[in-house]
Amino acid sequence: MILATHINFFVTGAGHIHKNLASVGFWLEPYHGWWCYVVDIIWVLLVLKIFFEEGAELMQRVYQMGPCKGVAEYLTLSNFVDWCNVAASSAIAISWILHLQEISQLRGFLEQASVSVAGSWSDEEIRSSYFSHMHNMTRSWYWRKMMLAAYPFVLVCRLFKALSAQPRLALVTNTIQAAGNDLLHFGLVFCCVFLLFTASATILFGEDLLNFSTFGRAADTSFHVLIGDIPWEDMQK
Repeated sequence: MILATHINFFVTGAGHIHKNLASVGFWLEPYHGWWCYVVDIIWVLLVLKIFFEEGAELMQRVYQMGPCKGVAEYLTLSNFVDWCNVAASSAIAISWILHLQEISQLRGFLEQASVSVAGSWSDEEIRSSYFSHMHNMTRSWYWRKMMLAAYPFVLVCRLFKALSAQPRLALVTNTIQAAGNDLLHFGLVFCCVFLLFTASATILFGEDLLNFSTFGRAADTSFHVLIGDIPWEDMQK
């Protein structure tokens, strides 16, 4: 494993300097066991199974009813969840393949390095390319982490689809479906009020506190305040 440590300095509008220390680790051999291949192959086969089953159902509807009516008849919530699963899985697979390519390039850089040379590389261009490559890997890792964090929600939606086949277990999905219109209107009102509080917090505390220095940070902190995690000590300073 190789570790990359980033030290970022953030300057607020009032001139306060905040630092952020982040360490990211990358396995130089991501597939360090035969079971890693087995798990990935099983996952790919399950995703392909969903893809071919849904594709066959879509083609059957189009063949029976025509393109427009067939697609309209096919596009139900459950089928939409399946295609979201396929799309999210495809995005993760592509991201992982790109990551493997980046790891291969990283190993090439390390093979050229030498501990007896100051800076590990005698060629300054290779040294600069190495650090640029590590920076790009760290950025791609951040977006890959966001995709992986969202993927369990897609899986839960598919789980709800499987549970809807049993009447007792379908109470949750049926309740959400029945209250969907009201939940949508509530969500719109809630988002408007929440964004107003976020903008106000950014104006009041953004110049002094790191957690409110940008609109995105203020939104995250405001959500923590909403659930009771209030940073009183920082706000009183």
